[in-house]
Amino acid sequence: MFPSSVKNQVLSNGILRGLQTEDIVLAYQEHKLVGIIAVWNQKSFRQSTVMGYSTKMNLMKPLINIYAYCSGYPSLPSKGSQLDYVNLSMICVKNNSVDIFESLLGYIHRAYRNRHDFYMIGMHETDPLSQSILKLKYIPYNSRLYVACWEDGKNTLNSLDDRIPYLEIGAL
Repeated sequence: MFPSSVKNQVLSNGILRGLQTEDIVLAYQEHKLVGIIAVWNQKSFRQSTVMGYSTKMNLMKPLINIYAYCSGYPSLPSKGSQLDYVNLSMICVKNNSVDIFESLLGYIHRAYRNRHDFYMIGMHETDPLSQSILKLKYIPYNSRLYVACWEDGKNTLNSLDDRIPYLEIGAL
């Protein structure tokens, strides 16, 4: 069901609109699918434009950009420019294997090198795969996860268990 649902959503321009099937990265072990990550470019329908910087940030921008260049981070974009990023989505790894996840990330790093400035990924702090991100150059963005419902959704809310939440930032 899962693979056919993804195929239908991608090909029908549904909830995964803009995702190209060639940007779905699969990991196999002994001819069995063990992992998936999609590199989802949403630029055709969702952009983030830099509207400006505070006075303090404008003054610090040259120094920040020198540091970014020396440490391998992208520089701060100019006012009016769009951020160049893609979302790493549909993450599913058999048994939460860190080795498989890191192999997928390594492949994406090599295959998509220099195509985008940022790769966005959403992971819950209790996700065992999140430790792999700490090995990369990253900029954390911490947030809170809330669960809410209408009156008619209380049964669903009460049925939630203690599984690790999956954060699909491409759908936010």
